[in-house]
Amino acid sequence: MAAVMGLMLVIAVVSVGLLTATVAGSATSTANRANTQSLASADAGIDTMYASIAGGNYVCSVVSTTEPIFTAEAVYRNAAGNVMPCTNVVSGVPVAATVTSIGRASAPGVGATAGDDRAVIAELAIQSDTVGTALDKAVFSEGSFTLSNNVTIEESATGENDGDLYSNGTIYCKTQLEIQGNIVAQGNLSFENTCEGLGTIWVGGNATFSSSVNVKGSIFAAGNSTMTLANTSHVDGTIVTNGSIALDNHGGAKACPGTTSQWSICGSVVALGGSISSNNGASIGGSAYAKTNLTMSNANSAKIVGNDVVLEAGNLTGSNLSGTNIVGSVRANGSISVPAARIGNVGGSCQRAAGGGFAACSPAPSIPAPNPAVALPPNLGYPGSSPTLSAVNKPVREELPRIESSTTALTKWTGWTTKTFTGSSSCADAKTFLNGAWSGKTLVIVQGCSTPIRWNNETLRVKGDLAIMSTSGFEASNSFSVASSSTEVHDLLWIVPSDGPGISWAPVAGTSPVQTAPTCTAAGGTIALTNQTTVSGTKWFLYSPCTVKIDNRLNGFRGQIYAGNVTYPNNSAITMDKVEVPGATSGSAAPTTTTHAAQILSRVDVAGGS
Repeated sequence: MAAVMGLMLVIAVVSVGLLTATVAGSATSTANRANTQSLASADAGIDTMYASIAGGNYVCSVVSTTEPIFTAEAVYRNAAGNVMPCTNVVSGVPVAATVTSIGRASAPGVGATAGDDRAVIAELAIQSDTVGTALDKAVFSEGSFTLSNNVTIEESATGENDGDLYSNGTIYCKTQLEIQGNIVAQGNLSFENTCEGLGTIWVGGNATFSSSVNVKGSIFAAGNSTMTLANTSHVDGTIVTNGSIALDNHGGAKACPGTTSQWSICGSVVALGGSISSNNGASIGGSAYAKTNLTMSNANSAKIVGNDVVLEAGNLTGSNLSGTNIVGSVRANGSISVPAARIGNVGGSCQRAAGGGFAACSPAPSIPAPNPAVALPPNLGYPGSSPTLSAVNKPVREELPRIESSTTALTKWTGWTTKTFTGSSSCADAKTFLNGAWSGKTLVIVQGCSTPIRWNNETLRVKGDLAIMSTSGFEASNSFSVASSSTEVHDLLWIVPSDGPGISWAPVAGTSPVQTAPTCTAAGGTIALTNQTTVSGTKWFLYSPCTVKIDNRLNGFRGQIYAGNVTYPNNSAITMDKVEVPGATSGSAAPTTTTHAAQILSRVDVAGGS
């Protein structure tokens, strides 16, 4: 009997062991399956958010309760790197996002839950470009214009980076300037002495920097001349030009965004039609790509290029070098005339003919996309569909909008009370009305004056949103002031109508759809502020197809300036603040459009998402 009992006990122990092993094996199998499912679900969440963001739909979160099961959330940042508030969709236009997606297995593990949830985190760069007639510039000049000493174009709010300048001519910036937005010109850009830009510079001609420049964005130039950055010049972004690039000093090296590494140019430098030179240790954090040569001099042990060098039809030369000056590889369709010890990745390097420790390049090198990858404007022209087609395009040309005073055009001013004054006394009559007890949204039309409507050592009190259309223009002198009559901020619009006397519009050659530009005779109305002007409690929009001329200090200006030609005084600031302008139209057939793009910079799978 004892033997039987012992045998039964042995059988029971073995059975339990077998059952335990079976259960453990089953748990492992189901956990592996759950892990695969949850990771796939988390990836699906990243893909869903990416598709939405790339399409310009900046949603805060997406939840899927059916397969694939995930919860994905985005944290958006503006150009200053600040987190932007988000309820359903983000408020404002972001430039970057961190997306966290937690995926859940459709069939959870049995006896093991480690793989039921997985998290994936992705970093995205976001690009959006508006093309058309939207009045989104701080200053828009059909012709060339000059910003003189100690001028600031300020963003509307911290981190918005929207104090944009645009010209269909050339922009001249003198001394001690700060532009808190993008600078776009169809012609050239000239920076003298110390100038700082918080956005991107894109010009249809050449960019010239006589002294130090500090740019938070990138620089794109369609011209063929040499772009020189000297002294303490620093660029956070990428430089791409159809000409050559000369970096003349190490003094501008500083910590780049998101890292403690210090470089003169944080991104890549691309000379599509010429050469690159680095003197006295001026450095490039990204890659250096040139049509012809790269020359490095007096660098000593400084790192000159943080990634790769590609020379499509030129040579690498250097003097007074030591240590590793190029961190990545060199591919030159010429010769490499520096010691192999100066190059970090010798094995990945090559030249036209084998020798000196370098292999022969096969195929011949061509200029690639930037490394590390960056988000570039989709219509930049670089990188092209093939290396031979890469070239910086001119920025998209924008047309000076028209604001007309015709009967048809005035129908667009819905919700505004219109007061019209005509004849030789219309300027005086309009001022009498404005000094009276008016209120609400009011459009005042002044026609028939032989002179501009004038204020001399006076205050224009704004009792509601006020638009004044004067065919003969505006003039203010001797300590003119604009002030709200209450604590409420009102809009003030000074408009020389685009269909006024002495103003004609002609097609601009080479534009499609056809754009037009204004031409003014002496009868065309201008806006002139000839002495110190102070603004309070008011957003001010100045528009003339002819000229807006500000000769003396302007204090407290918030708003926008759109004109055929713009002059702006020393020691003044403009704070960008959009003003709604009913009836602003474009003579071109192209409607206002916005293009959106996004790029995944990194994608990391992290353990469990619970």
